[in-house]
Amino acid sequence: MPSATSTSSPFVSLRFIVVGGGISGLATATTLRKAGHEVLVLEKGGGKIKVGCTTPPSRAFSRPVRELTSDCCLLFTRDKSKGGIQSPPNMTKLLIKWGLGAHLKERAHKCDKFIFNNGNTGKQIGSMMMGEEFLRDLVADFMFLQHKDLYTMLYQLAVKEGAKIRFNTCVTEVDSSTAVLRQVVTDSEDEPPNAQDRHVIVTFTIPVHEMESDGDLRELLNLSEWNIWLGEGYIMNANLLVSDPHTRPLFSMSGEKISATIIHTYSGSLRPEQEDWSENRTLEQCGIYLSNFSPTLQKILKRATSVASRFYYVRQPPDDFVCANSRVVLAGESAHPMLPGSNHGVSLIMEDAQTLGSLFARIRSRDQISQLLTAYEEIRHPHCYETQTWDYHQRLQMKAPVGPQQDGRDELLRQTMAYGGWDHMDEASFRLVWAWSLRSSRTMRQRRSRTGGANTAPSSRADTTALRWR
Repeated sequence: MPSATSTSSPFVSLRFIVVGGGISGLATATTLRKAGHEVLVLEKGGGKIKVGCTTPPSRAFSRPVRELTSDCCLLFTRDKSKGGIQSPPNMTKLLIKWGLGAHLKERAHKCDKFIFNNGNTGKQIGSMMMGEEFLRDLVADFMFLQHKDLYTMLYQLAVKEGAKIRFNTCVTEVDSSTAVLRQVVTDSEDEPPNAQDRHVIVTFTIPVHEMESDGDLRELLNLSEWNIWLGEGYIMNANLLVSDPHTRPLFSMSGEKISATIIHTYSGSLRPEQEDWSENRTLEQCGIYLSNFSPTLQKILKRATSVASRFYYVRQPPDDFVCANSRVVLAGESAHPMLPGSNHGVSLIMEDAQTLGSLFARIRSRDQISQLLTAYEEIRHPHCYETQTWDYHQRLQMKAPVGPQQDGRDELLRQTMAYGGWDHMDEASFRLVWAWSLRSSRTMRQRRSRTGGANTAPSSRADTTALRWR
């Protein structure tokens, strides 16, 4: 039955099976329930927000993917990661639209300043304030929150809306590397990853009290700022996480810990199991060495006694989001796997969920399923493809090697931020820095279309979220 918060009561109520109980799956389950459909979410993990927390196969109900029917579509997923998440305005707007505004006030906080630094030297490149005019145009704020808080919000909302969720349930032969469910949609096996394009992501948190006594580190403890360091072969960012309202009910300008993420190129060999999250690796085992960081960053990294990490190859995105018989559709990171730590990855997931919910709130006949899924693909595929490609090439520029290339990058960035605010930026310089990747992604998409769908944009291994219905 449609939930009490549904904005539409369709004449036809479908039965969706959401494969993947992560953020993407829960967001999609929420919007489909709001549209009045039955939703069953199937998740391999036990529902614990912890890296490396797995369910032994003997305890998990599993069936081969070839045996799946519309009544039983199960999943083999990875476990949840930890750390902070950026919620850009488009994502914040959707969370508020879904009724999570009050939770965001409790669990998230606004960012109004980006600070760019050279990671090798420590020198500040420039800063950008998001002024009132900029935020007014976007209607919502850029916010920080913890991954576990976002997951909890969406889980509680999905359950409240009436979605059924089964944990400890997996499908054998299905994970992000073999991508059997993706093959149902793409009608081909994933192309082999580019062995030369390997990365590692490291995330960690540090208690604020360990940084307050150091003058250099104390400058980073501003709740409304996002610090970004661009070094040779890496991008690092850090921000404060708001205090738990249950332990500190009065909002203050100091968080309890700082959350940091490093995306670093990796030159070593990889085994499949290294593409899963782990808390048992050191920075050196990840190919991250202190000598490549400024003195201030070295102080931070020395305090990172426990880190979560995963390695990944860059992989090709699918040519199609919908299978030939319109019964399986890719959504979330299975459709557009972004580099972990991407600024746009989670917001794209939310947009997918909203698009599916909005489209299927309008269904009046089962004969419209194919038409609605075609609309979903036509709406989402071009935008996701361009965003993925833009993000990838932008990161290549940001990880420039020490020398003339890095100096030129810093100078261009410095020009774009010379006036300190979005409302007064140097537009010509801004286009030189940021628009090249957008033009490049559009050129690639046009070339891809001319070559019959051969992919030229990168992607990464990620949670698989797919849908089936009866």
